[in-house]
Amino acid sequence: MNARHTRTALPLALILAVLLACSFPSAAPSPTPPEAVVPETGLSPTLPPAATPVPPTLEPTLPPTPTIVHLIRPSEPGSLQSFMTDYSSLLLAPEHRTLTDNYDWSFLERPFTREAMDYQPHLDLTRGELSLVPPWIYITIFLEDAPASDALATYAVEIDLDIDGRGDWLITIALPQSGEWSTDRVRAYRDDDNDVGGVRPLRSDAPPQTGDGYETLVFDQGIGPDPDAVWARIPPGAPDRIQIAFKHDLIAADTYLLWGAWADGATDQAGWFDYNDRFTLAEAGSPLSTSPDYPLDQLASIDNTCRWAYDFVPTEELPGMCALPATPTPVPLGSISGFVFNDTDHDGVRDGGEGGLNGIQVRLGSGACASSGLSTATTPSSGAYTFPGLVAGTYCVTIVISPIDNCGGWWPPNTTRTITLDPGENEGGVNFGFYMTGPC
Repeated sequence: MNARHTRTALPLALILAVLLACSFPSAAPSPTPPEAVVPETGLSPTLPPAATPVPPTLEPTLPPTPTIVHLIRPSEPGSLQSFMTDYSSLLLAPEHRTLTDNYDWSFLERPFTREAMDYQPHLDLTRGELSLVPPWIYITIFLEDAPASDALATYAVEIDLDIDGRGDWLITIALPQSGEWSTDRVRAYRDDDNDVGGVRPLRSDAPPQTGDGYETLVFDQGIGPDPDAVWARIPPGAPDRIQIAFKHDLIAADTYLLWGAWADGATDQAGWFDYNDRFTLAEAGSPLSTSPDYPLDQLASIDNTCRWAYDFVPTEELPGMCALPATPTPVPLGSISGFVFNDTDHDGVRDGGEGGLNGIQVRLGSGACASSGLSTATTPSSGAYTFPGLVAGTYCVTIVISPIDNCGGWWPPNTTRTITLDPGENEGGVNFGFYMTGPC
């Protein structure tokens, strides 16, 4: 090819190469994504929140159950040292009423259900007894009938240490489940701020209640400063009784006190004492069918006793205490006395030197002869006898026939005397002479 043709072909080849390059695909870089459009608010763009990590599921951990170690248990009550009795509503139960509830003074007799007034004998207290056998004070609560094993019932003893009408201790026992002493369902409360009973202890104050009752739980089913402080049981062989035993030092070994018992099937609120401050009579209802507030309403299924003294003899009415027995009018007492003697001169008169007969039985009867059975005396060697402490009235004194009768006879011949005493009279000289007729 000549030079002229060469110069013409080169430009054409270059143009052809460019055209071919535009006709084939090429590995071009990825296009750059468009920038985010930011609203014209003057604020930085908001990024989506980061995901919150979910904590692992934890199983709940219960607090460890405290280990209770008992060192001492109660035994048996001792001799009776204090007691009170309580009215029973049994006889009026078919009529759905009672007689003795005194709401204003917190003497409650309400062993009936709310509104229906169905009688609940296991909540009807009849008697309370107290005895001290160191270190224990035993309380026995007597019921009109035994509670069923699933009965809703709490029994309690309330203690007034300073005799001001305000209880200081409340020991409560949910129905024991066996005849063995146990601390289960047993609690002891104390009133530390002296407000049980509100403004007027025992008396019904208008609601709202101003105090917090027994606010301090000292013993809770074995948990407390002393795990052995309080126990309870149903005594073996007596399902109609509840027994409580608490250490005397729980109440600082105090003995000058008043105490009373409670039975509660519905309320059971230590912080509501006294209950008659919590409700008006209209709210509480009444078990007295003659009352405009009959039947029972918010305060039902409950009974308490009056309080009685321990370790002292009350001589005056005290707050919450049972009525003092009427003081009997002193009655002057008299006596009958005399001798059974050896009547040597056979005249029926005891002379000097006529000695007594030993071992002769003399009987006393109430009423004219021939009564007997009131008392008996046996003469010593002096032959003397006495029947002391006799009220005014008529009595019969009789000599009991004995083997000595075979050796002689009595003078006067009868062996009885009818004696009438005035008040305080001491009748002496009621003598019986025996004369010997032969060896005996």
